[in-house]
Amino acid sequence: MARPSFRDQFDKATLKAMREVSAKAKARLTAFSFAVVDDTPVLSGKLKGSWQLTRTGTEFIKDLPDDPDGQVTKARLLQKIKYLPIHMDWQIMFGTPVPYAHKIEYEGWSNKAPAGMVRKNLAVGGERLKAIYIGSF
Repeated sequence: MARPSFRDQFDKATLKAMREVSAKAKARLTAFSFAVVDDTPVLSGKLKGSWQLTRTGTEFIKDLPDDPDGQVTKARLLQKIKYLPIHMDWQIMFGTPVPYAHKIEYEGWSNKAPAGMVRKNLAVGGERLKAIYIGSF
């Protein structure tokens, strides 16, 4: 059997590297988004159920169901993350359309989340996400 060409070997190695980096990025994005959901205080579950991952420039869905324990929200986020492409940069936003979320995050409206939900997890998760940037080819 003929040995694979250099081009074939290079393409295979490139695909392997892209898959590995993508898997790490997806794992870190999943951990970050799940931590934000877990740290979201619950009164009705509206805020916890509203966290979303969308393509940059796309509006957030405003009428998602309440999710007091966060399991449905996590499953929805995981489904989005799972299908992010491995061959291109992700142009995504993570957030919520709930108007009072910023008041909980920045103004201390909840004793259950005095350090916020996003800021607290960005301190750890943001550094981890930055650590996987490998530049452009």
